[in-house]
Amino acid sequence: MPALAQTLRLTRVDNLTGLEEYVLFTGAAPLGSDPSCPIHLAHPSVSPFHAQVLWLGQSFWLEPLQANRPTRVGGKPVSLDHLVPLRPEMAVRVGEVEVAVAAYAQFFLDFTPGH
Repeated sequence: MPALAQTLRLTRVDNLTGLEEYVLFTGAAPLGSDPSCPIHLAHPSVSPFHAQVLWLGQSFWLEPLQANRPTRVGGKPVSLDHLVPLRPEMAVRVGEVEVAVAAYAQFFLDFTPGH
């Protein structure tokens, strides 16, 4: 029987030049203006390493990494080094860039003998 793994989809809302979507599985993914960031948000209001998305336990969390530039979740400011759970239908604002949060289900097939 296939196992269902929860993943997270982030979509940049303000990008008028094309669709920017990021699908995250487990681990950590920095958000920022630095081109090395897996979630690259090129905008002057976004710090090079502005925040990060973390997989902890059974859910995704957002942690701001910059105190001098705002990070908001659901319209509320998030303090430096505080973790906020990310849920579908939430809006995250990193600097002046808005990102929509959605669930994204991914099926994995188990090819282990006997399954």
